[in-house]
Amino acid sequence: GEGAVETLRASQAQILVTLKKYRKQTTDGVLQEIRKEVDKLDNKGAEIEYIAGESEFAFAAGGSKPISIEVKGYDLKILSELTDQVEKLLSQMDGVFGILDDLGKKSPETKIIIDKKKAALYGISARDISLTAKAAIEGLTPTKFKEEGREYDIRIKLREQDRNDLQALGSMLVKSNVIDAMIPLKDVAVLEVGEGPSEIRHKDQQRTVSITADITKGANRQEILKAIDYRLSEMKLSEGYSVSPAGEAKEVAESFQKIIFALILAITLVYMIMAAQFESFIQPFIIMFTVPLSIFGVAVLLFLTGKAVSVIVLLGIVMLGGVVVNNGIVLIEFINGLRAKGMPPVEAAVKASLIRTRPILMSAATSVIGLLPMGLGLGEGAELRAPLAITVMGGQTSSTIFSLVVVPALYVLVTRLLDKFFGTYYEEDEVPEENPVTKKVEIVKPDA
Repeated sequence: GEGAVETLRASQAQILVTLKKYRKQTTDGVLQEIRKEVDKLDNKGAEIEYIAGESEFAFAAGGSKPISIEVKGYDLKILSELTDQVEKLLSQMDGVFGILDDLGKKSPETKIIIDKKKAALYGISARDISLTAKAAIEGLTPTKFKEEGREYDIRIKLREQDRNDLQALGSMLVKSNVIDAMIPLKDVAVLEVGEGPSEIRHKDQQRTVSITADITKGANRQEILKAIDYRLSEMKLSEGYSVSPAGEAKEVAESFQKIIFALILAITLVYMIMAAQFESFIQPFIIMFTVPLSIFGVAVLLFLTGKAVSVIVLLGIVMLGGVVVNNGIVLIEFINGLRAKGMPPVEAAVKASLIRTRPILMSAATSVIGLLPMGLGLGEGAELRAPLAITVMGGQTSSTIFSLVVVPALYVLVTRLLDKFFGTYYEEDEVPEENPVTKKVEIVKPDA
């Protein structure tokens, strides 16, 4: 099954295993050990699926697998062929195991092929023919037998030897209202024994086969999902048939798009707020350089800890977009204060860096140390929390170190460029020295 009890069919069973809270082995390690032992047994053609749930609630909600592919179309034969192609493709990839599909094994069935012209000639409907055949093969339950408060079905059907004899089944009579006579079933239909699907699943009003697979722990999940997506896009498909990633692969792609949009929006809003506060478009631009500086630290720390880029990591980067700018704001604000007192740009930038180094480092250190327990990945559900903490820790560290050098240097560079192209550039000087009002004040002051 797929985790939820209600999805189990009659031919399926589910075993729930709860692991001890304090154990030496990880959940994935226990699962792999069970898998190795079960593979040694004769499973008599049964397919075994392993689902690891973080909790009983997560398991009951349906253990989604990292790889999920949907094959859609009408012809069940073509669907079966496409399913085999996809499963062969997955089996050739490193790091992929536990490939399963919900196509179901074919089950034996008796097919009734109705001759519509003859049936119409005799005035016999398809319903009459199917009910007659059903009564003979499957049987009817016209009544129930009651005993001691219990009810038992009374089923009437042909004997087993007669049910297995197609000639005998063809001799069954069906009432024709047109000629008011009984007509043998073989005159209006042909009976055949064959195989058919045990079930046909639909999604979005299309016949759908779902193929699922697991990814071994330690393998690069994102690379595997990308490789699968690329290989599926290369498959040659007939019109009306589609093979597309679903489940986690689809959710990851959608989540990445949403998070990237959130990151762009966050950076834009932060820039707009700073532009309003500084009353400048240039200075917030200098401060925003702290965001890409933080990405360097994120990349290094993720590499050292072996964590892959995920939606959780991107969430951390969105957080950094609003956090790392604090260092730049503190520095630029202090430089502006020194410049207002008449200090040259270079001297003001150097002095601001020296004076503000201690409070900036203290602020960054408290943030990083506070996130350390979360980053160590202790306790249940650490796989989700740890990458977020590692991202913020790495970004905050590199941003702090670099911003103390890069932001002042960039400030000086930008000031010089503006001075070169637009003349002397002082955003703080609202009133130039040549202003008559200023001269008037200077003349009046000595007389006062």
